[in-house]
Amino acid sequence: MKKAKKKSLLLAVALMSSMTNFAFAEEAEGEIPEYQLGQIIVTATRSESKKVDTPANVSVVDAEKIESRGYKTVAEALEDVPGARVSTVGVAAMERVVHLNGDERVLILVDGKRVNTNMGTMTGAATFDMNTLPPMEMIDRIEVVKGAGGALYGADAVGGVVNIITKKIDSGAGSVKVGFGSWGAREYGVSYGGRKDKTSIMIAADRQQQNAYKYKDHKSGDVKKWPSETNYSQEKVSLRVSQELSEDTSLSVGYDYSKLDGNQPGSVTSAYPAAMDKLTNNITARYDWGLAGVDKGYVQIYRNYYSYYNGGQMKETDIGIDVQNESTLSDKHKLVYGASWYNGKGENELSYNGSKTIKNTAIFVQDQWKLDDSWQVNAGLRYDKHNKAGGKTTGSIAVNKKFNETSNAYLSWGQVFKAPTIDDLYYYQDMGSWGKWVGDENLKPEKGDVWSIGYNTNTSPSTQVSISGFYSRLNDAIDWYTSDFFNYTATNINRQRKHGIELSATHKLNDVFDLEASYTYLNVENDLAGAGYEKDRKIAPNIYRAGIRFHDDRWNVSLFARGGTGADTTATTSWGSTTQNYLSSKYITMDIAAKYKVTKDLNAYINIYNLNNAAYVQMAGAVNGVYSNPMAARRIIGGLEYKF
Repeated sequence: MKKAKKKSLLLAVALMSSMTNFAFAEEAEGEIPEYQLGQIIVTATRSESKKVDTPANVSVVDAEKIESRGYKTVAEALEDVPGARVSTVGVAAMERVVHLNGDERVLILVDGKRVNTNMGTMTGAATFDMNTLPPMEMIDRIEVVKGAGGALYGADAVGGVVNIITKKIDSGAGSVKVGFGSWGAREYGVSYGGRKDKTSIMIAADRQQQNAYKYKDHKSGDVKKWPSETNYSQEKVSLRVSQELSEDTSLSVGYDYSKLDGNQPGSVTSAYPAAMDKLTNNITARYDWGLAGVDKGYVQIYRNYYSYYNGGQMKETDIGIDVQNESTLSDKHKLVYGASWYNGKGENELSYNGSKTIKNTAIFVQDQWKLDDSWQVNAGLRYDKHNKAGGKTTGSIAVNKKFNETSNAYLSWGQVFKAPTIDDLYYYQDMGSWGKWVGDENLKPEKGDVWSIGYNTNTSPSTQVSISGFYSRLNDAIDWYTSDFFNYTATNINRQRKHGIELSATHKLNDVFDLEASYTYLNVENDLAGAGYEKDRKIAPNIYRAGIRFHDDRWNVSLFARGGTGADTTATTSWGSTTQNYLSSKYITMDIAAKYKVTKDLNAYINIYNLNNAAYVQMAGAVNGVYSNPMAARRIIGGLEYKF
């Protein structure tokens, strides 16, 4: 086994060396493409840096990709990110949860502000529903950082961080969109941004509706209507107002509203949908300084409000303050440091016996140290004081080697600290013959380490290749555990470990065709009560993505395929039923997004989802040859968009 690992390491080093030499050869010819490695990102280090100077596995969904792919939601956009997986049944008001490096403990930010809830979502360890994010018309780009973020961002950043960065408008621009599609789908959107003197404003709103959903039955091959109600509607409004106070400072206010009404259908084997009503009402005020210089900083105050009805009323109000500053000590040293505080109050008339509160105070610092023009070391330290989990110090260290402006390699280690949610601690629900869900006030916080290694290079002016790997180890991992299939208890399972690799490539074939592909391998293992590690068979280990895009003066068309192999199809028979994680060990599905410029300001668009009408799932589970939560069958939505 050691020899095999040694051979694999030597092979990886040889591959990296050969790719680096090729990149140097391209540079010697005088071509130094910026392409993707020249992107400026802010999330990985909490300060502006080029991707080539960043020791982390970072993916960016930029404005061009959002426009060309016609993404309707952030969840759709994340499905195309290598290493990211979106867990959803894909219908109606069901929650959508993102996994990074196989972990659903992911921190979600909007313009750097934490939006995760403290109540949990009861779909596992996730604490955010992607449905509630701002409308796509408001979003400029999405930065995805995979790997431990505990030393910089604290709790929730176990698998990584997703930062939704909204648009900043300097000139007047707006759009109006209307679309219709399968099974009564309707969508409407409007946005406008403008600037007058030192004041700028950006507003976006959209509404999405759906009457019903259909799915392709894996057993019969027939397309069937979901047996219970799946109709829903959602309205979103986002507003940003910014006032330039001086050349160096600004004050901004943000507001995000979302209301989702409809039915949470459960599984296709159940005819009893739950009416669901989810409201988000968030307000932020932020003061920035250092905008005209090298060192920037800000202070922001926010209030996030969530109201969630699903057979009972749940409410949460989070109030928080974040402060951050940068200090350049020399041409080789830069410090990023700050503090945060939040108070989360959850109310659940059925499950908490009143209201429960979680508080956390934290300070952090990161030293970005350039050893020379090619080597950089980032070291971070954070201290969190949690009212239930106590105090915890987490650290991180990352090394980046920049071979040239088009290639870099990195190695990082980071600690994670994840406090229990309010649900983990206090939740209680007795469903009679269907069992109980019971939290535990004595839960320990989750603690662990994550190691990451990676290499990025532009092998030519039009081609970028990335390879990365990670290993994570979590102690006292929290999970809802059952020994009798009925009663679930929040439990510190003994240990959890994950490892995986990620390969991706993008290539500009010519002026009108772009290609991209990626492969992700993931293995997750749990050790329950010290009984030894067992593989989590609900996780499909191999995920493939490939796409081609055509674009010219009139057309912008993307065809994207996603597939998986190696899924567990083991059947278990009990009580007259046969249960499985997956009915097939592999699947493939394809989407197409097309946009045609009718006039200078008018576009026609069409999106076709599941073009090949596959019977597949993103959440494991099947009973008697029928998937419990199948994804929707082929569906189409098209319309017109006018820009002014």
